[in-house]
Amino acid sequence: MADPTQRDKVQTTRVNEIVALCERANVDEHGPLAEAGSSALYRSAQGLPISRISSESEHGSDEAAAFCRGVLAQLQAIDIAALDEQPRLSTVVLRAALERRLAAARYYWYVSPVTPYRSFVGAFRLIFRSFDVDSDEARTRYLSVLKDVAAFALAAKDKLAGQAARGLTITARALPPIIALHRAAAASDGTPFLPGTEKLAALDERACERLLRDARAVFQHDVSPALHELAEYIAGPYAHSACAAFGQSAYPGGTDYYAHAVRANTTLAIEPSAVHARGLAVMDELREAMSELRSRLGFHGTAQEFHRSLRADPRFVPTRPEQIGERLQFFAERADVALPALFLRKPAAPFSTKRLSPDLEPGMTFGYYEPGAKPGECGNYVYNGSKLAERSLLSVASLALHELVPGHHYEINLSRENEALPRFRAFQSLATYIPAYHEGWAEYAADLGKELGIYEDPYDLYGRHALDSFISSRLVVDTGVNALGWSFDRAAEYLRENTLLSEGEIESELLRYATDLPAQSLSYKIGSLKFAELRERVRSQLGAAFDVRSFHDRIVRNGGMPLDVLESETLDFISDQ
Repeated sequence: MADPTQRDKVQTTRVNEIVALCERANVDEHGPLAEAGSSALYRSAQGLPISRISSESEHGSDEAAAFCRGVLAQLQAIDIAALDEQPRLSTVVLRAALERRLAAARYYWYVSPVTPYRSFVGAFRLIFRSFDVDSDEARTRYLSVLKDVAAFALAAKDKLAGQAARGLTITARALPPIIALHRAAAASDGTPFLPGTEKLAALDERACERLLRDARAVFQHDVSPALHELAEYIAGPYAHSACAAFGQSAYPGGTDYYAHAVRANTTLAIEPSAVHARGLAVMDELREAMSELRSRLGFHGTAQEFHRSLRADPRFVPTRPEQIGERLQFFAERADVALPALFLRKPAAPFSTKRLSPDLEPGMTFGYYEPGAKPGECGNYVYNGSKLAERSLLSVASLALHELVPGHHYEINLSRENEALPRFRAFQSLATYIPAYHEGWAEYAADLGKELGIYEDPYDLYGRHALDSFISSRLVVDTGVNALGWSFDRAAEYLRENTLLSEGEIESELLRYATDLPAQSLSYKIGSLKFAELRERVRSQLGAAFDVRSFHDRIVRNGGMPLDVLESETLDFISDQ
């Protein structure tokens, strides 16, 4: 009879071998997972040198699928019950990631390479920002990688043409910001893909001048013409065949793709209709809470009248872009000071804010969190500072907690700094990203402001409710436009009636749901509801023994995981306690 201890060691060794195989594939710039710049982004997140940005192609997608299929077959032989905590979590998280990527390969033609919110122009800036250029060899690599942007743009054009031939064009309403973004990138007098200022400042004057001269030459000769060709194709032949309808349900096979996207983004076996119904119920609860708070504030008119007064109130209308960043920083620092009440530890990485590049702002409603180029480096919330008259400071406190502390900055950097995790889990926010976990945690974290004392001002609490209404309305509107055949106008009217979004924000949000990342917006509220549900389950079962700090530590320190895995981890936590 085999020794159980020896068998467990064999199983753990096998898991470590499979994880190492996948790690090598993740960083291999010529390997099966390099497709669509994936390995370049993954290497950049870890501060590794980059020598290639691979273009997107159906062949590359098929190669990735074949690799995933092979590794999944190996994982099937693993006896999960024989593993300790970290090998067990690595097995289930890796298996889920490979299954999602394999399923996504079936829908290769449904994912557009250029959309208003998710463009390679913005993504690749992250790569070049952290590019080391401190040697002749590094500078040569940089120029070679810069040329790859041209090839990537032309490959994007080819995919758009392939989608058009299959009747899978982006809605015409989304094209103006896409065209403007790529025209602006093509017209740059230098290049939008320069290394970061601190990288250039470290060079001597002659080396810096030579690099800038060579970069501009590559940009003008290779990159700019390719970006211009892409932009003009979208503005011309592609626009003539663009879809007049709105949402995934307008495409052949679009409802099947959307059902897949719902499962992939929520990591739950849930149908769009069930998500829609849950959204309607949550919105009813929020409307009641906001009505009660308006009464407390002494306002007796309608919700729309109150919201109009808030939009006109100078306390909540920024007069300069930096004011947005300053308020975000203020509330994040307040939350950081209060963290010991609910958390056992803090990440070492500091946090700050900075404004989006102006050419990216038209296609984004708010902004995004950007981790430091290397673990321990400052993470930033990159905010949208355009159209100040349409931007409200009312929900800034809630947004600061979502994006920075104890939201994205907190959970992303804790996992990056946890040396017990394999890199594919530690850097999950940039590699095998799980929206339901990361966005769900961030939205749950924003709600923790009620316990951290951040929403003592009733207007800040109303701003929290307003942001929650915006997040929750996505359950209704995302499913409405993509599964239930809602028109743009119907969806826009729902957002007008139930959120404080401006007309410009409504436009960019609906374009995001219909074209950029269908179903991704569902992950915020679905995930946060699951975190709250699991916390209440633990509290009710442990009673006086419940320690919320230990609970938070257990579910954050191990990095992102599918919600069903998170649920089993919570049951293990109850058992351990």
